[in-house]
Amino acid sequence: MAAQAAIGFGVIGAGGIAGSHTQAIKDAAGAELIGIGDVEPQFAVGLAEKHNVTAYGSVAELLADDAIQVVNICTPTGTHAELGIQAAEAGKHVICEKPLDVTLEKADALIAACREHDVKLMAIFQSRLHPLYAKVKETIASGRLGRVFYADVQLYWLRTAEYFAG
Repeated sequence: MAAQAAIGFGVIGAGGIAGSHTQAIKDAAGAELIGIGDVEPQFAVGLAEKHNVTAYGSVAELLADDAIQVVNICTPTGTHAELGIQAAEAGKHVICEKPLDVTLEKADALIAACREHDVKLMAIFQSRLHPLYAKVKETIASGRLGRVFYADVQLYWLRTAEYFAG
């Protein structure tokens, strides 16, 4: 039986979180980082050189590459839906940093585009596997706390207006 070809990934957005995503792709069995693009192409160059992959001159160029099956969106929040829709229209599966976008309408448009073009959409929620949350889940499941009827958790992150502006 022949080995299955690696799944090709392209990353859009070369800012802060992109470094974690590119390394995770490189470390994942069955995945291949093909290249990096950014709405400001010069930002893709350094990260692409670090991983010895293609730095695309535009998002359109990245989306046109047939070696890429999955697009990982690591751009500012307010740009997620627009870029995800472009990726879906290009027939690429979409992994999107959270949140999907800043309005329900934009998020719904992204979901609709992925359905229309028969591609998968996944939002990143990296904390779901955090050891602390796994311990909470294990404790509840064990019955040690009795029957849990309600829980409320608040987690505060510092987010400036620029984070949501996109």
